Amino acid sequence: MVHKDALHQYKDHCPVCAAEDADAAFLYHNALSDDTVTILNDMGFFKEQAKEYDKALLILEPIANKYPNRAVVFLNLGDAYAGLNQTDKARAAYQRYVELMNKSGKAKKIPKRVFDALN
Repeated sequence: MVHKDALHQYKDHCPVCAAEDADAAFLYHNALSDDTVTILNDMGFFKEQAKEYDKALLILEPIANKYPNRAVVFLNLGDAYAGLNQTDKARAAYQRYVELMNKSGKAKKIPKRVFDALN
């Protein structure tokens, strides 16, 4: 329920509201598992979009460690690191994202900002 509320808030162009809902969702879904990985990744994304980069990393880094083949988490990590001006970490995350997207045949879906960061 809280996850759906956060999605609704984000779609209504209120990433800060979604991030606040993400706090509540994180309390409910703090155990990282196959059942919660999508929810937690979304919560990390909402935190990043709300410019709460440190909080985003607290959620996203464990996902990347446990699910190293989950492409979207590396895009979100790259964006969070970039928001903190941690350029080397952002580049490494974006590079992993590109590798995974290429491997899955989804290279055309890679956002331009990723290539800009890598060049």
